[in-house]
Amino acid sequence: MPQAAHSAKTRSALFLDRDGTIIRDMGYLSDPDGVELLDGAKEALQRVCASHHLYLFTNQSGIGRGYYTLEQAQAVNARMMELLALPEPGFMAVCIAPETPEQPAVYRKPSPAFILERIAADGLDPAQCWMIGDRLSDLEAGVNAGIAAVLIHNETLFNEQTRAFCDEHHIPVYPSLHAALAEIVPERPQVRFTADGKVVACWMQGSERRTASFDRPGDLAESRFPALEHIAELEVADGKQGCEHLFFTVPFTEAALPEPTFGATLTPAYRAAFMMLIDRNTPCDAFWLIRGEPGEFAVGARRQGKVWRVAGITAASKTLTVRFEDLWLRTPVELRALRYTVQILRDPIVGEEGEVVEETFTEQAPDVRVALDLAQDGGFLLTFRPEP
Repeated sequence: MPQAAHSAKTRSALFLDRDGTIIRDMGYLSDPDGVELLDGAKEALQRVCASHHLYLFTNQSGIGRGYYTLEQAQAVNARMMELLALPEPGFMAVCIAPETPEQPAVYRKPSPAFILERIAADGLDPAQCWMIGDRLSDLEAGVNAGIAAVLIHNETLFNEQTRAFCDEHHIPVYPSLHAALAEIVPERPQVRFTADGKVVACWMQGSERRTASFDRPGDLAESRFPALEHIAELEVADGKQGCEHLFFTVPFTEAALPEPTFGATLTPAYRAAFMMLIDRNTPCDAFWLIRGEPGEFAVGARRQGKVWRVAGITAASKTLTVRFEDLWLRTPVELRALRYTVQILRDPIVGEEGEVVEETFTEQAPDVRVALDLAQDGGFLLTFRPEP
């Protein structure tokens, strides 16, 4: 028995079971006073309703069995909606399937009829739709409709048949709706690493879910996607967090970055290097994240005309080596030189005084290598300047 609201402009949708997914499964619930939201459901649905259509799809065989009426089931839904406090229209459409398992199924899951009707009527993209529930019939409805399915784990209902179905159709299992939506519709961009070393990034851009693949982490760090409208603050408590920002935060916004708030353990050289790596105000001709691992270390280079600046930061003690020849070969032929002055800003090592060490070496050939021993939360900044 579907009921539909006016459709807003989006092609992504979540088809949601009710009992055991959004509210606690009380068994043939007919009293609105018995409605109890599951932990995190309200916050999760309030977050995703701006980017996704929400549809309620619930089997209510208690109606067909004569335990309660359709009006009572609707009253339970109304109480659930009151507790969820979703902005209008809340659920774009609601389907209460009253049939018992013994009766011919019209809308009763695993029938995909309701899902297919809404996809056609609301212009949804099946590739951006999910069916979420805690029973095998929920999963079957999604698969039968040709959309992705997600299982909310229910200790009582989860059996070998359900497990086998999930394995066969590659259906993920989550402990709650809140956990499922955190993965399906991430609040912030998500980055994962595949077994072959590639990087996959997922983020929401408006109402669209975007995905991009990269051959190495550095390729992601060099990118700029409009996933985050702005970054309110950029806290860099330690070397690990700074290395994470370069891969998980900075690539996902085109907006200006706020001034970082550095932790007390970070050295002056680390701070200078981090500022160079995130600099968006100084024009440059090339930027290259040479190598790095999120949360561990990063080495990046920026070219302005004939001059290369190289910055490195690390979370743990580490030796980092810079081969200038790699940068020289990336320099346009007409801008190359045969001799360079190398300026180094680095952390002091044991026996050296001061918070930072500055050194200059002249008449260096393009094949020069600079190896630096960095302490925990340390960094360096190199400048390669051509000599006349």
